[in-house]
Amino acid sequence: LVLDELMVQATFEKLQEILRNLLACQMVSDLYHQILQRLESHHPAVQPLLSYVYRARFGLSESEMKAFTGLENKHSEWLQLQSAVGEYLINRRGLYTFFHKSLAEAVSRKYNLQDDCMVH
Repeated sequence: LVLDELMVQATFEKLQEILRNLLACQMVSDLYHQILQRLESHHPAVQPLLSYVYRARFGLSESEMKAFTGLENKHSEWLQLQSAVGEYLINRRGLYTFFHKSLAEAVSRKYNLQDDCMVH
């Protein structure tokens, strides 16, 4: 994850600072928290999308994700968002869910989501 983040966001001028911030993470979920912040700064729909994915017990279909984010008729915006979060989601029989449990934990903590709000 650290190397992926360095490839995505590091410039030569900020390499030391970014590396220091990434290596300061104590847990994988802390690293995902930083990734979420970066994603949010480029895509405002990241929070609602990942919140709905978290609440969906078995995952969400692509059409549900588009509808929940309001991007069903905004193809280029959807493709940008999908490209940004795609590597963090896994498709299981047409339903997208988190690729890693630590990402789900980071989403839950960052957006103050409770398990009792999950959609069944």
